[in-house]
Amino acid sequence: MNLRFVTNIRRRKTGKIVKTFRLVGIAHFERVLLWTWRDLFLSMLASNPGQKQLVPDMLQDIRDTLGWKSLSKMLFGGRMSLFLSFRFVRHI
Repeated sequence: MNLRFVTNIRRRKTGKIVKTFRLVGIAHFERVLLWTWRDLFLSMLASNPGQKQLVPDMLQDIRDTLGWKSLSKMLFGGRMSLFLSFRFVRHI
C-alpha cells in the first residue's frame, strides 16, 4: 500500500512556505526528516556559531538512529548526491 504524503514546512514568524514535499510511501519520509535536520543545522550555525559544539553529538544521534548513510544523504537534503549515483565506466 502506497500512502501519499504531502507536507509544507513554513516559517514560524511569517507563515511563508519554505519547502513542500509530495511523496508516495512512508519509506520516503526519511527524506523529509533529513531535510529538516539539515535546515536545523544551517539555521543553528548561522544564528549562533557558538552552538557548534552541539553538532557532533547531534550527528551521532542521527547516525545511531538512521545509519551512517543518512549523514551523507543529509548533506543533500535527504537525497543522495548526483555524483554518488553515477557509475563510472572505464573505456578501453
